[in-house]
Amino acid sequence: MIRFLIYLHRLKPSEPNMKKIFTFFLLFPVLIANAAPGDTIRVSTHTDVFIETNPSVGSTDYFGWGNFPTVPVHKVLMHLSFRCPAGEDCGEWDYLNYIYLKRAGGTSGTPLDIELARYITPYGLGYSSTWKGDWTLDVTDFAGLLRDSVEIQYRHTGYETNVGRGWVINLDFEFIEGSPIRNFEKVNKLWNGNFSYGFNDNPINTQLSAKNITLSPNTRSIRSYIVQTGHSFGDIENCAEFCPKERTMKMDGNVYLQKLVWKDQCGENPNFPQAGTWLYDRSGWCPGDIAYPDFTDLDVEPSTSHTFTCEMENYVNQGGSNPNYVIESFLFEYGAPNFNVDASVEEILAPSTKYYHTRINPICGSPKILIRNNGSTALTSLVIQYLSLIHI
Repeated sequence: MIRFLIYLHRLKPSEPNMKKIFTFFLLFPVLIANAAPGDTIRVSTHTDVFIETNPSVGSTDYFGWGNFPTVPVHKVLMHLSFRCPAGEDCGEWDYLNYIYLKRAGGTSGTPLDIELARYITPYGLGYSSTWKGDWTLDVTDFAGLLRDSVEIQYRHTGYETNVGRGWVINLDFEFIEGSPIRNFEKVNKLWNGNFSYGFNDNPINTQLSAKNITLSPNTRSIRSYIVQTGHSFGDIENCAEFCPKERTMKMDGNVYLQKLVWKDQCGENPNFPQAGTWLYDRSGWCPGDIAYPDFTDLDVEPSTSHTFTCEMENYVNQGGSNPNYVIESFLFEYGAPNFNVDASVEEILAPSTKYYHTRINPICGSPKILIRNNGSTALTSLVIQYLSLIHI
């Protein structure tokens, strides 16, 4: 086996919160990066769980408990895997699945009902019995809540038959020990739920009412975090599933994020190929993939009060559908960054054996890695040093 250890050898200032892909030359095709023994704690909450729809209700729930570590952690990764059930077919349709932090602090703990992740199942009709796939999502923002005894709820929605059809899932969490990037202070819910779109008698911007939040005394930075997916279609614009519409988010009247609610490149999904319309880009999601969050980091003064708003581009439904957005959004409060200069290798994109990167692998040259700036000092450049270790 050939292993490569990659280091960030030298850093220089750049734009804040840099998250970029760097390409560099590597002589060998296989790359594996592992934490040292004892640095990582893995906790499973759902092991080989068979999930299926309940057509009479439209959703089914599967609960699991995890004894999560209470030591300081630098990063938390959530791993979700899907496969076809033995002797049965995979699910056929692209249905919403949710992973919730149901409660913390044991069975008597206060219910939290916080959405950790959203996944949309692939069009699985025709998948072979050996098909399987896995996804990873960074859920470090929830690390302050994922401690001690925690109940995780997996919700599978849909109305297809539950006779001879379903999925088998595994869900676990990887805690990488170490000093946190920033000390967690608090999480505030912003806009959470299902919001109709395009109806004059119930405008979405009225539903998305302004949120007034007073920050904690130790808060020095905040993260605005939002997952938004559009659903239903049929009118002339095919809203809200197939229509790109602009979302504007403001703090105290000042725009900090303006972006189309849109997910392009669905055709590059590692679930290749699928049945159905999986190739078509959609409003914030693709069949057979996680709905990834948008987030913005802002510096603030402690104990100050602020007003947050979320506004959607104007649209009038012409009938034939019930357009809506499913939104989960939070405002995370943190202390100042714990390090002045701190960058991390977030992910090795290529060469990689990860399922999610199969469309661009294997390769034998021009590796790509994803770098993120975690420190208070902006970065302009960095030097990457790697060491090849050949095991015979």
